[in-house]
Amino acid sequence: MKIVYGEKNEYGCYPGVQKCESDTVPDGFYEIQDCMLSEFYKEGKESGGFVDLITEGDRITDVIWNEEAYQAWLAALPESVDPPEPPPTELEQLRADVDFLAAMQGVSL
Repeated sequence: MKIVYGEKNEYGCYPGVQKCESDTVPDGFYEIQDCMLSEFYKEGKESGGFVDLITEGDRITDVIWNEEAYQAWLAALPESVDPPEPPPTELEQLRADVDFLAAMQGVSL
């Protein structure tokens, strides 16, 4: 069976779905059906779990995507920073050194 922890995390979403080998749903969790996973992990979104859960006992009966919570999470993310350029390879550095020395001596290669 697949289960979801019953409380949202600090970002306003439920933690990821987990597989449970037990025959009973653990305390604090709800059982979720496979047919509900496409709403839990909405296609085209950067993260899942931004949903409202409708429950009955220890089972989820409906999953409703919460776009407002998702957008609030996106707005709170830090701006992405481009990774720094990788350092030159040894061959690239050697070529740059040779070009520099040649230019200093007035030699064209």
